Amino acid sequence: MASPTQTIMFTAMPRGLAIDPARLPVSVLVSPRLTGATKLGAFPDWLDWTQNLKTKGMKITFDAGGATHTADIDTGILQPACGGRYSTKRPWLTNTRSTTSASG
Repeated sequence: MASPTQTIMFTAMPRGLAIDPARLPVSVLVSPRLTGATKLGAFPDWLDWTQNLKTKGMKITFDAGGATHTADIDTGILQPACGGRYSTKRPWLTNTRSTTSASG
């Protein structure tokens, strides 16, 4: 089996109206692409991802029409304790793809 690899796709979407044109409200859909393993335990970055993000932070750079803007994400809304840490001892939580057939 190939080594586990992870790719993250970020999709920025407009969120509401901007009263202050210097700040444009956006929501960002984060879509992880995890390949090369069937258990989340093979991707340690994702086991406690909300806590990692809250602790380390993240900058996102938008590049459109020749203009570039880098912004820190707001980690204040993250609540790592609500989701808890995924356990590799709980296979029903850690499958990265379905292991059952469509009929079963």
